[in-house]
Amino acid sequence: MEVNADLNLKGKGTDIEGEVNVTKIGKDILDRGLLRLDPNESNPQIVDIRKKVTSLGWVPKEVSIWIRHGELNMDITLQRKRFTLLNIVSLEKIPVRGVPVGYLIKKALKKAAD
Repeated sequence: MEVNADLNLKGKGTDIEGEVNVTKIGKDILDRGLLRLDPNESNPQIVDIRKKVTSLGWVPKEVSIWIRHGELNMDITLQRKRFTLLNIVSLEKIPVRGVPVGYLIKKALKKAAD
């Protein structure tokens, strides 16, 4: 499992803003991260992405994340190869908007302090 990313985050405490551009991420890591963002599976975009990655053979190609005003937004590009005579590659960019992340930041800060 591997992740390659560029981070540009700033702020204090739970007031964090910035961008994360992920150029390489494994299916398992993406799936676990999305489940952590949406543990009750109430966000339809996140549920759709997780289904495609875990059951339908799509793989993550790129993830762009930006955090503003306590909300996380993402564009996740998935790729699927269809094995045909032409070996077609499908790409789909799925937007996820307005996921509250304050509770995750508080949880991470508490864990780091322990």
